[in-house]
Amino acid sequence: MFLKRSLFPLSIAIGASLCSIPGAGAADRLEGAMTFWEARLPFCEGFLSKEYNEPKTREDGTTYFLPCNDGDTILFSGLTCSVGDKRGCDTVKRSQGPDGRWWRSPRKLREGAADGGSETTFSNDHAAGVWAYIAEERDTGAFRKWTNWIKRNEKILGFIPRYCEDNRCGFKFMDCPMLDRLAVVLNVANPVCDEAPLPPLPIVLPSPTKIIHETRNALNGVENAIKNLPGGQLIKYEPSKILVEKQLAEMENLSTKLEDLRSRIMVLARVSADTAGVIGRLNAIVNDPGFSRHNIAVDAYLLQKYTAIASPMTQDAVRKVAAVEPKNAFINFVAYGPSPEMVGLILDKCRTEDPKDVRPRFQWIWERADNDASDPPRDTMYWDCLFAAKLYKGGAVQKVSLPELPGMIELYKVEQAAFDGAKTRAEEGIAAINALIKKPTVGNALDAATTLQEIPREAVGGAAAQGAAAVTGGVVGGIAGKKAGQQAGQAAATVTKTIANPGPAVRRTVKRVCPRC
Repeated sequence: MFLKRSLFPLSIAIGASLCSIPGAGAADRLEGAMTFWEARLPFCEGFLSKEYNEPKTREDGTTYFLPCNDGDTILFSGLTCSVGDKRGCDTVKRSQGPDGRWWRSPRKLREGAADGGSETTFSNDHAAGVWAYIAEERDTGAFRKWTNWIKRNEKILGFIPRYCEDNRCGFKFMDCPMLDRLAVVLNVANPVCDEAPLPPLPIVLPSPTKIIHETRNALNGVENAIKNLPGGQLIKYEPSKILVEKQLAEMENLSTKLEDLRSRIMVLARVSADTAGVIGRLNAIVNDPGFSRHNIAVDAYLLQKYTAIASPMTQDAVRKVAAVEPKNAFINFVAYGPSPEMVGLILDKCRTEDPKDVRPRFQWIWERADNDASDPPRDTMYWDCLFAAKLYKGGAVQKVSLPELPGMIELYKVEQAAFDGAKTRAEEGIAAINALIKKPTVGNALDAATTLQEIPREAVGGAAAQGAAAVTGGVVGGIAGKKAGQQAGQAAATVTKTIANPGPAVRRTVKRVCPRC
């Protein structure tokens, strides 16, 4: 702190020299101003923050302001990250807990305060800072952890997601559309909004998890039916069951990739269906005063920079804001791109000389209205000025392209075909087992064992002979009854020529299993 304050006289000289350079261009003045602002940036424990605005007095009578006013750190840090300043990126990254939940700052994360007080542990405004960080850094792991935590977190009325454990953190109109667009940028799923109210979609895909559950239930059903038959324990259906289980395992393996692809396509479908709705909701709050207009510009900026949403419509929404806030450099950039006028707006609001009285580094001036009577530029935190300057120097927002829905669906069809193949083989195995219940003949027993062609062709003869012998011994024949015995008679007769007549114990078994035989 002493070092920073000791630089103030030097900065005054720098500011004066900027004004005295004959014909100094706006770009040259901006470079010098950035050096001035860089020397005055406030930090808290090494991360981006602002100061409290209540003055304190030292023993020597000088005034100072306490650091670590970090309640809004995430939004400002995320925007700073979006212009390539890694200090902003690091601040946002350090504010995510190991469980995926995001907090207002690294310090707030460490303290772990409970929700329910005057200040929530997170808010919708801060979510935009996280969006900016994740999109800029392409931090897919952080996005997955975050959305999984939100999905696990208790919802308002059972379906409205929350960013924290307080209902004041409930999702608003832009949250799911923005999360969907971020998921598309990262090419991942967005589990948070799969159950949220949606616009009509152009495509609805079946859930592989549900299909696996139904197939397994079908297998359990035929197995229970066999066990409930009189003498059902004698039906040898285990070979088919093993083969069905193998196909179910294959379906499980395929479903992991298929479910992820399905969810990504549904996200892309939601994005495609709701673009106009996003713009409409932006337009709906253009006339809200104060930081709401700043939030419109933030959303529009992120949409343009990272999500390839239709630029003309987005610009139309934010230009309505620029018309009522013409002195705001950030809003001017989002509406019209970098320009000499933007540089003038930055230098008009961001001082390049130290004030006579020490002021708190407290305001992010771009979120304050032009006619704010409190004179926010007087208390700039300097991060706002540096952000706008880097935004200008970065040039116009570059166009990005997103995956196309038809191409994603073709990829899905390939994966779905492999999944359907395993499903069909599992269903054939279940059907063969079910046939044993309706008509337990030797032929059906053999079909059930070989349905999935897992038994080599040369082994069929041996299996038939074994089945015929079982008929002679009173096992399958006893279960099948007279009709089944007649159908198997020819095979049984061949075997009886070489096998001794069954003894009394076998005959008693047949009579007990099938009294009418």
